[in-house]
Amino acid sequence: MIPTRISEPVPVEAADPRAQWWRCSFERSEDAQLVCRDNGEMVESNRRARELFGLSVPHRTCLFDVFTHKVGENLRQLLQRHRPHPETLSGVVLLTQGRLTLFADVIVAPLEGGFFLV
Repeated sequence: MIPTRISEPVPVEAADPRAQWWRCSFERSEDAQLVCRDNGEMVESNRRARELFGLSVPHRTCLFDVFTHKVGENLRQLLQRHRPHPETLSGVVLLTQGRLTLFADVIVAPLEGGFFLV
């Protein structure tokens, strides 16, 4: 189950330890990972994403606002296409507090229920 807002905890089914494995993998990943809706609203972020983008929990940040304007527009168009397979934006400039932080490839993978893993 995906929460409706980032401040809501994700329930972990006691009968299925795999849910806990995936939660642990998501949170401990060295890659910044975000879960968002097609309008860019972030509903989940892992530790690395919170560090990289200076996010706090709970936060109500729009995915498009943590990138340059051009990249934000490209992401907006990509999310609204609802393609069934992952897509990659290569050589994306990442900003932290308005400063160039690094270049990275951004992979957008569709999840169930109209959510995306970025």
